[in-house]
Amino acid sequence: MDKFPQRQPYRCLPMTIANAYGWELLSPVDFEAEWTGQHAKESIQIRCRDRAEKVQRLVSSHFGGGILTFHTGYLFQTEPDWELFATGPTNDPKDGVGALSGVIESHWLPFPFTMNWQFTRPGVVRWKKDEPFCLIYPVLRNVIEQAEPVVRSIDSNLELKQQYESWRDSRGEFLTGLRNHDADIVKAGWQRHYFRGQRVADGSAAEDHLKKLHPAKPVVLDDREQIDPAFTDRTAGSQTIAPSSYSSSGEGNGSGGRARPIVEKRPPANSLGKFVVHVGEQAARRPSSSEIAPPRASQAASLFICTTPRSGSTYLAQSLESTDVVGRPLEYFDPHFESNWRERLGIAADAEYLPKIRDVGSTANGVFSAKVLFFQLENLSRHVASATRVNDGASPDAWGRVFGPPKFVWLRREDKTLQAISWFRAGKSKQWHRYADVPATEQAEVPEFDSGLISYFKRKLAEYDDAWRAYFDRWKIDVLELVYERFVHDYQTTITRVLQFISPPKLETAKTPAPRYLRLADDITFEMLRRYAEEVPEELARTPLARSEANRLAAEGVKHFRANEFAAAEGKLRAALEWDGISVVLLQNLGAAIASQGRYEESLTYFHRAISINPTSAESFRNAALAFENARRWDEAEAHYRRAAELEPTAVPLRHCLTRLGKLRAQAELEAAVGGDPENVKA
Repeated sequence: MDKFPQRQPYRCLPMTIANAYGWELLSPVDFEAEWTGQHAKESIQIRCRDRAEKVQRLVSSHFGGGILTFHTGYLFQTEPDWELFATGPTNDPKDGVGALSGVIESHWLPFPFTMNWQFTRPGVVRWKKDEPFCLIYPVLRNVIEQAEPVVRSIDSNLELKQQYESWRDSRGEFLTGLRNHDADIVKAGWQRHYFRGQRVADGSAAEDHLKKLHPAKPVVLDDREQIDPAFTDRTAGSQTIAPSSYSSSGEGNGSGGRARPIVEKRPPANSLGKFVVHVGEQAARRPSSSEIAPPRASQAASLFICTTPRSGSTYLAQSLESTDVVGRPLEYFDPHFESNWRERLGIAADAEYLPKIRDVGSTANGVFSAKVLFFQLENLSRHVASATRVNDGASPDAWGRVFGPPKFVWLRREDKTLQAISWFRAGKSKQWHRYADVPATEQAEVPEFDSGLISYFKRKLAEYDDAWRAYFDRWKIDVLELVYERFVHDYQTTITRVLQFISPPKLETAKTPAPRYLRLADDITFEMLRRYAEEVPEELARTPLARSEANRLAAEGVKHFRANEFAAAEGKLRAALEWDGISVVLLQNLGAAIASQGRYEESLTYFHRAISINPTSAESFRNAALAFENARRWDEAEAHYRRAAELEPTAVPLRHCLTRLGKLRAQAELEAAVGGDPENVKA
């Protein structure tokens, strides 16, 4: 970096921070390795002019395939929940060979790991004494699995878009000035917005901007007892360990911008060094600046989505969060996962919990939101009571003192049986969500059917609904009630209702992107519903609302069908099926609407679902036969016609059906024989 004109690499702050990230292991000797290009272990030859014994303990050809293996000589240990990332020196490429990276479970590992490099071409590579061969730094376990990348249009965040456009325009003007040799711009040399942590739009400073990084110097213990004698017979190394850091001035040191070794003491020649990474309480729990919103003097309002499991609450919460004006409604008060929030946000004391949660759950306009399942209400109330010193932390007034004037949305699901089945499946398979923008990688496990457990879930869901209703009545809360079945079929209207109910600041800038989550209900769900109806028929009673909504939507669907508006009919019939998932008539009509649009294979799904619910329905078999016929699946069509005739001989003229089927089949075979040319068929 020092060799570049005007030391330009030092202007790249991300690079200089990365160069100081972690600690390097340095080679104790000069050596060279040559690869012939073959895959055998013997295809790599390692040579050293002196200290041959030491280089043998340091590096070898262990795997073949052009892989050069370094033995670190240290047993690495980290505290629980931390691992080590091992890779090659940052921003320091080496000609002819490339470092291979790995993540080591150093919180439990009782033996050392090796660092591997792979030749990129046949030839010779050389390491000098004190040249790094490995870089290590600690990382939190499972942090990648806990992260959820989201790709959004920049138009969904007008403030961010404005900041970006200000930077873009400024950058364009600066580059134009350089090309035109503008004196002031040429004198400035380069823009320093990122280096200074400065926003272009308003000149404000970014919070917690990092300009330098100072890793702790490793402490080498002189006491021989600190080196575990259990490893004295293991392969030993004698590397120096030093941080890859810069001086506080940012200047280089004449060695490509890397620091000189700061630890000179080495483990004894025939022992294994023990390198322990201690991550202090503050460092281990410190969140990144992107996780915590800046503190606000006051909160404009707050929104609480009161709900139950498998009610579509995540679907609603994600949709509202996408508007960027009603907070970030996540589950902050589940007692089982509170420790995750504490660790993520660096919360050490109870008194810090609500302020930190309020900040992270608020949007820039000061609106906070949270999703609360009923069994989380007690934990939320406990925190509020402690923070406000009131006797009853469940009081909406007390919530308002912490989060801002509260509004309540109650999202419930009408069909408790399907909700209980969804809870049962998700809990057993661990697949809670499916995303429209993420390809499915594998099919979730289908749990063994258990009607008793489904009945238990159904009773709990009913209890939760009753408990929420009692809570709203107790505190005389004006609640906006939403029903899942209506929400999923009238998405935009529902989101608009919620926004109008809350009336948040900057509502005029709110945008509602398309929903990201997909429904998980599928044929397996409805097969479980059918089995449940067989085993526990008394539990399947529909509410008056469900019956009336299903009948209304079904009637509208039939009306569209008779007017040959098949797509509209399909939409209404699908909506009706949400309210009554085991209606044979609904399934038959939906299948007919789909088949009328030429999607015969898809229509069979619904005809067969109707058959599975009522295996004695001749009409379902006849409809399926017609779909098979149009799909030119002749044998299956014939089998279904015969079964329909067996069930209702007078209603299904089997001879007529088979005669027509035979003619169609013969015509299709003739077309296939002559290459599909109609003129040849006529001839």
